[in-house]
Amino acid sequence: MALLGSTVDPRLFVQDYSGFTRAADIQGQSMANIGANVGSVIKGLGEDYASRKKEESEINALKKSTESRIDSAINLFGDKMPGLAEQLQSQKALLNDPKISLYEQGVNASTIGSEIENTLNMLLQSQQMGIRQAAANRAAAPPVSAATSAAAPASQAPVF
Repeated sequence: MALLGSTVDPRLFVQDYSGFTRAADIQGQSMANIGANVGSVIKGLGEDYASRKKEESEINALKKSTESRIDSAINLFGDKMPGLAEQLQSQKALLNDPKISLYEQGVNASTIGSEIENTLNMLLQSQQMGIRQAAANRAAAPPVSAATSAAAPASQAPVF
């Protein structure tokens, strides 16, 4: 207790506000952290949205390409392969079925495209084998002599 008339140090009456300023600093830092977290979440959502849109456009392009392949295959081979047109038309309907997710439609499009490509490759290989077999048959056939070809009528003469 101070006696009346004694000197009192005025520094003893200075208020210490450092706790309040520290609390304000902590609160400000926490708000900054929350803002950074919200910003990173929004940025992540934006990137996810952009990548999803890109995937959707790629799937739609794949679907259009597959539909074009289906139409081409039907026009080229529909009459040569019985049942092909009906099967491909049913596959084409699956590409735009609203009950199926876009991802599944993309998988179907990829699968159908691969099947059409495999079928075309098999047909080409079959034709090439037929050509090779015909060439082998011609090579294995006995040669036609000049006397035999001269004696043959003009309508049966070999054409070279």
